[in-house]
Amino acid sequence: MKTSSAHEARRALGDAAIVVETLFHGAEVMTPQEMKDYEPGTVFGARLGVTAPTGEYDNTKVINLGTNRWSFAGELGLAAPVGKWSIEAMVAARFFTANDDYFNGLRLTQDPLLVAKLHAVRSIRPGFWWALAAGYGYGARTAIDGVPRATTQRNWRVFVAVAYPISPQQGFSVSIGSGGNLGAGTDFDAITVGYQYSWGKG
Repeated sequence: MKTSSAHEARRALGDAAIVVETLFHGAEVMTPQEMKDYEPGTVFGARLGVTAPTGEYDNTKVINLGTNRWSFAGELGLAAPVGKWSIEAMVAARFFTANDDYFNGLRLTQDPLLVAKLHAVRSIRPGFWWALAAGYGYGARTAIDGVPRATTQRNWRVFVAVAYPISPQQGFSVSIGSGGNLGAGTDFDAITVGYQYSWGKG
């Protein structure tokens, strides 16, 4: 039996992105000392991101570091304390312009991608917490020269995470998650281990 394989390498800059975030209510700027006595309240904010087509692009290649199109993302987030819990919710949407010079001069379009997330964070003591998180994304179906493709995303994600302080400046975190795709894409399971270190004068 004959088998074949193909390899492709890219070394260049990808598309540039700019993200602006703002808080409309809550979470004032504090020193580490002030944070020790901070009583969480309701926080409401937004994020706007723009990705520009500045990356390397070659329309004779299917895989590129650049996308040859603009994309715009908007996000709204809300966090509210409920006893020792913090309930966090987020909704977001990403919009894409057309790539009029896709592979061999074809035209690629993509529907908006809509995302919703919900987190429940349980505080044990300062720096020590655990959380449950769930998310769902829908959309982003692509079309080439007006012909739709079977690329609609219907993706779900579920995670559990815990963070534990080693000292006032150090801590570690562990998260375990799973994701599935009812549309295009792949399923996954993931374990992430992190280490945090903070510095600054109180």
